[in-house]
Amino acid sequence: MSSNIRIFGAGDWGLAFALHLSKKHKIDVFIRNNKKYLDFCKKFSIGQESLINRHESNTGNWSETSALQDNSLADIVACSSAGFFELISENINYFSKCQSVAWLTKGIDNKTGKLFHEIIDQALGDNVGMCVLSGPSFAADLVSNKSIEISIASNKSDLLDKMTNLISSNNFTLIPTQDLIGVQISGIIKNIAATMAGIVTALNYEQESNMLIIEKAKEEIYRISSSMQSTSGPYTVEKSEILKTLDSPACHGDLVLTCLNDISRNRQFGYRIAKGENINSVLKDLGTVESFSATKTLHSNKEKFNYGEITDSIYKILFENSNPAPIVKKLINPTF
Repeated sequence: MSSNIRIFGAGDWGLAFALHLSKKHKIDVFIRNNKKYLDFCKKFSIGQESLINRHESNTGNWSETSALQDNSLADIVACSSAGFFELISENINYFSKCQSVAWLTKGIDNKTGKLFHEIIDQALGDNVGMCVLSGPSFAADLVSNKSIEISIASNKSDLLDKMTNLISSNNFTLIPTQDLIGVQISGIIKNIAATMAGIVTALNYEQESNMLIIEKAKEEIYRISSSMQSTSGPYTVEKSEILKTLDSPACHGDLVLTCLNDISRNRQFGYRIAKGENINSVLKDLGTVESFSATKTLHSNKEKFNYGEITDSIYKILFENSNPAPIVKKLINPTF
């Protein structure tokens, strides 16, 4: 069995990822509450005595845990977007000694408007290796060994190769890129686009209109990524690399899954509010809806993100009480 891979904070996807890695590696998962792991085992019919070593901490601080005293092969953050900053901060004594940090988390830090590589920059400096994994994926598919293809992006080519070798398998394919920014932006905009796709569906547009939303979302991702790349220093990549991201699992693949699949909470959210349900009531019922907070965050940082018409349209619907119907009509048919 290979050296430890450590996963910090984990929901269903993080635990499924840990289970996948445990086939080849010794895995330590640092989790706030063991009940989450027990619920995961029950949900996916997994024996509780798996190869995953678990370490609990109600505070989310594992810095002094004995399991962290030796060097690891990889350190992977798998918490929610809301918990990313806190997890790094609470365990700064540990992460400051790491040569690299990877993450499965999608989204943005809504308190600061920072992408996750910016949070790591601020906390650890820009010399640390960074790696993000993102794409169309469900925990159930990974647990049942279905074929999955996701993107892996890193600011260091040697880390990209190392993580790809550690994680990939016959059923789990990684598509490498150095476009760290584009992959993260894709993970934000795909949720906002899914909310728009739900609205479009609720207003009885044909499926081809949702495909148009996906293409417009890709244009917006390119627009934001290109704008940020111009001031990103060590994270700048060639235009060709950004264009490759648009057709990658992290962008096109995740957009298709999130915009067209009714299991998506973001899509459900858009559908229900377009049918006249109260926004706050739907949010309470669905739980976390990333598009709601992300749209507000992008709007509050408009100069930085330079977003496009989908985010602008969703902001008007969610926060300015605009009628969705004419907004969608103009979005689908710009000559309107």
